[in-house]
Parts: sequence; C-alpha cells; structure tokens
Amino acid sequence: MKLTIGVQDLSEETLLFAKQFGVTHLKVNAGDFMDERQRGPVQRPKLVKAKERIESHGLRIGVGLLPQGAGTQHWNIRLGRPERDREIEDVCRSIEILGGEGIPVVEYVFNLSGVFGSETKPSARGGALTRYFDYDRAKQAPPEPEFKAGEEAV
Repeated sequence: MKLTIGVQDLSEETLLFAKQFGVTHLKVNAGDFMDERQRGPVQRPKLVKAKERIESHGLRIGVGLLPQGAGTQHWNIRLGRPERDREIEDVCRSIEILGGEGIPVVEYVFNLSGVFGSETKPSARGGALTRYFDYDRAKQAPPEPEFKAGEEAV
C-alpha cells in the first residue's frame, strides 16, 4: 500500500506540502499530459517532465486520473457517440504510456453521474461537499437531448 494524495498542480508549494504531509505518492491529473483540451493520448514528453519534477522532491506518481470533464478524452465513450472508437484507442494508448513510465494505477471513471443527474452539496461531515444522485429529481428533469443515451449506447 502506498500513501497517496491527489494534487491539482505540480507547483513548488504543492509538492512541498505533499512531502511535509508525509505521503510517498501522488494522484495526478493525466489530462495535464494531453493536449490543451485534455484529449488524445497522454504525451510521453509531458509525462516524463512531470515525473522528473515530482521525483526531484522525493515523491512518485502513484495514480494517473484520466480526465473527467465534459468534452475531454473519453466523453464520447460515455455518451455512446460514433467518436467513441477513437477515444477508446486514446484511452488504451494512455494506459500503455502511463504503465510504461511506471505509473502503477490509472483511474478511469466510467459512469453517467458526471453527465446527468448528479449534483454537489454540503452534506458530508463538517459541511464537506459531496456529489450525489437524486433519482426523484432526475425523473422530474429529464436529460437534455445531447445527453440522451439509450441502453445499447451505454
């Protein structure tokens, strides 16, 4: 088991905090190593540069999180669109590149909660924001036409 913390950037301040916090590994956004729209496969030179920066602080990449936002790397896979075949190839290539650089875990979230019907609210301990799905509310507000995906597509 590796003690890992998720980070949003690789600034000096963030890396110093992680080191001081006592973790050995970081969960990084693999989209940062893709093109500017977080599409296509991971670009090895960007990954290697980030890896060297992280390792210079005595840390390692433990997890590469594939992008989650609308329009990013595997958006069309989620929606069952024709473009999904190309995106599946990009995801597979990203996994190959990340694995080839010694990243032991690639996190790939494949669900529709980020597409339709989920919200964030302060419902956890101490008022922390959590994402939840409200089925009753979703029934009252069906998805927009762009987000319709039948059973076959999903």
